[in-house]
Amino acid sequence: MSRTLGSSPRVSPCPPCHAEPDRWFDREDRSVALRGCLACPVRGWCAREALRTRACWGMWAGVWIDGQHRDAIGYLRSVAAAPLTPVVLHRPNSMADKVAPQRRYASASPHALIAARSSGHCEVMLDGCRYSGDVLLSRITGFPEPDLPTAAHGFLACTPCQSRLEQPARIAVRELGYRLHSPTEALTAPFYWRQSGWAILDPGGQLHASTGARHRRAS
Repeated sequence: MSRTLGSSPRVSPCPPCHAEPDRWFDREDRSVALRGCLACPVRGWCAREALRTRACWGMWAGVWIDGQHRDAIGYLRSVAAAPLTPVVLHRPNSMADKVAPQRRYASASPHALIAARSSGHCEVMLDGCRYSGDVLLSRITGFPEPDLPTAAHGFLACTPCQSRLEQPARIAVRELGYRLHSPTEALTAPFYWRQSGWAILDPGGQLHASTGARHRRAS
């Protein structure tokens, strides 16, 4: 959540948290606040402000702080150090899909980049999700999680969503991009991100909109 301070930098005329501030403090319904934070152009500044003020409650820069500032410090620092561009998951159909651009990325580890991309929250959000990023999962079948080559090869999930993904008879894990056969697919295969839209995960921990995949919601 961002605040207007006398010494603060110039920010967007109306960050999403200013329109409906109560949502940024609602523990039971965090999805709207989370999506607003992920698309906010001052997310990096907000994370730094939360660190400076030792915020202990509410959604800040996409990180939910549940009464203990120290529990959020790692996630806030990841966002503050590597502020992401606004996430756009829906584009006009006339815009062609593009493979994630090849460019040089910061030397942060894949784990750190995934933490920044997700703000420590689940990136699946199936029914029954508890929003927390409890476990780092690999998208590649048989690929050990600790050895992810890039941020495109893994994602964070809460424990309930992890359990659901381990039941492929109920969830189309391959069709939704959560499980892939080959590491090379990770750079081009769409990922159904937070049940809100298709995205390409790039090696640098950012999201790129994808309109080519069939829109299908997991349940």
